[in-house]
Order: sequence, then C-alpha cells, then structure tokens
Amino acid sequence: MKKMFVFALMLALFIALTGGYGQVINSDWVTRSFTSAEEVVNAYPVLEVGTKYSFQFHSQVACSGKILEQKENWVFIERYNIPDAWVNLENVAYFYAS
Repeated sequence: MKKMFVFALMLALFIALTGGYGQVINSDWVTRSFTSAEEVVNAYPVLEVGTKYSFQFHSQVACSGKILEQKENWVFIERYNIPDAWVNLENVAYFYAS
C-alpha cells in the first residue's frame, strides 16, 4: 500500500512538473527557460528597407509608408502627401507589408 502511494505521488509530481508531456526533456522548453529577459524585450522585428508597410497603432490610428531606415524599435517611414515620420514599434498593435 505504501509503495502504491509513493508511486502515485511521484507520478502526480512528474505530471505537475512537465504538464504530462515530458517537457522537461523537450529542447524547445529548455531553450525558452534560459532565454534572458533582455533578449525578449529587445526582440524587435527587422523590417525590410524599401518595402511599404501599413501600421495599426494601439490608439486605433493607422499609417502606411515605405521604410527608409530602422534603428532598433524606431522605423523612419516615407509617407505620401504628408511629412515623413519616425514610428515607434512599441506603439504598433500590428503591421503588414502592403
């Protein structure tokens, strides 16, 4: 009876730690575990210079234009009929190439 209880306890512990899928030995899980917070925060998308993108901001404002330059999270875009502008990618809800 004691061995059965210990076995059930160890099985429950294994399932609790791995989610039941053996993620302890899953290399993707191990890789994500050792990713530093700095790498995650500074992971801005690299946009292709010369390509036209449309941006939708969190404030429901949208703009589009051709990418002229990118510096980390800032993108300089050439907009049509209005002055060129810097766009902060932290304020962008989503974007797509147009």
